[in-house]
Amino acid sequence: MTNSPTTTGDSDRTPFATKAHIRYALRCLRMLPSAYEADDSNRLTFGFFAVGALSMLDGMDRIDQKEKQDYRDWINHRWNPRKGGFSGQPSVDLRAYSDSTESLDQPHITHTYAALLLLGLLSVPQADDPSPANPYIGLDLPKLLEFIAGCQRSNGSFCPFPSSTEQDVRFVYCAAAILATVNVKPERVIDVQATVNFLAACRRYDGGYGQAPHLESQGGTTYCALAALSLLGRLEDSLSADDALETVKWLVDRQTAHDDLTAEDSDDELDAALGGPESKLIDVESKSCVRDQLLEGGTPLPEPLVAGFQGRPGKPLDACYSFWCTAALSIIQKHSVFSRISSSKVTSKASAFSHSALYHDPLANIRFLLHCQSKQWGGIARFPNDLPDLYHNYLALGSISLSYALRSNFAHGQSETLKGCGQNPLAEHDPSLNIPFSTVKWIKQCFSPEGHQQIQPQKKIEHLS
Repeated sequence: MTNSPTTTGDSDRTPFATKAHIRYALRCLRMLPSAYEADDSNRLTFGFFAVGALSMLDGMDRIDQKEKQDYRDWINHRWNPRKGGFSGQPSVDLRAYSDSTESLDQPHITHTYAALLLLGLLSVPQADDPSPANPYIGLDLPKLLEFIAGCQRSNGSFCPFPSSTEQDVRFVYCAAAILATVNVKPERVIDVQATVNFLAACRRYDGGYGQAPHLESQGGTTYCALAALSLLGRLEDSLSADDALETVKWLVDRQTAHDDLTAEDSDDELDAALGGPESKLIDVESKSCVRDQLLEGGTPLPEPLVAGFQGRPGKPLDACYSFWCTAALSIIQKHSVFSRISSSKVTSKASAFSHSALYHDPLANIRFLLHCQSKQWGGIARFPNDLPDLYHNYLALGSISLSYALRSNFAHGQSETLKGCGQNPLAEHDPSLNIPFSTVKWIKQCFSPEGHQQIQPQKKIEHLS
């Protein structure tokens, strides 16, 4: 029995299960399933995935103002005033049982990233609260910046908290995203050039980026490296046209049609809504990438194609990598480094690649993610017929939105829209911060020069704008 996508009952017969996904996010937000008990340290981040999904699905009106305030209060209690960051859960928070005035929980750079964005998501102006208060009033911004600076290691990498010895490109991304969120010039807080050098050391021969120097390329870490460079304002001068083309090639090579899925997995309503006949997946032995099949003389692709993304060569498809790869492509596309790829003045090494090497099919990715929807529970799983989870659900939603937005240079035939795919059912998504653009706009307002004065009236912080 297939786990085909459900419909919302809308007149256009879209297969995107908006209402079911809203119900799934609400259930997880209000009571996490027991399977999440082992990951209780990540409870705050799970909240970010749930609320972020509701924001993308235009479902924030399902949470009233009192409930939102309760969540904001819980998040603010995760702040460690002595160390300057947020923890993921109240493991040793004794304030409810003693006269202690501060949390003893260890703050973490990942949870700090999630907490700041979650406070913004829970406070975006809505019909029932068109002029909300700045949710960051009272945030000890200098202490937060001290925490971020303390997480940087001498080689430019970042660890999860100052006493840790880990180095990981994912923590570099969190640091860059936090500084962009609070609208503070990175050079005022961290050694940006050392971080750029560390990211360069994480770059691999194939154009991807590893978790640390000398480790293999992976979709998630490639996204983190590119997003960090973009947020730090250093992507343009860190990648030549040749480098950028190699990275694009590596990313689009991750789009793969999986032979474990067959034509029987198609759904009539899904196919009708996407504007094509019965969906078929190319039966490619050894799971060849989509791009290889599009080179001149290659095997013709069946239409419409269903193809998601893998994290590394030879690995299975996974909905989360649909986000990591499409978001990375979106970041490159919006920078001038992409126009240098497209220019006829690129070096001989870059021009040696066929134009088809830039091919990636956003519509095929959307089809794959729609097949990953859970008809029974709502939510999106890592792969068709798997159980949904908050992590894959949120990233899949982001990838669907980004795939609608990707245009021309990554779309076959230089098309301006995804023909037959209808309108984007989701909010437009920021690929660098991984939240809806509407929330980015609100957070920028909160951390504008005027907002900084509300947050820290006695402190002068040099802001970006």
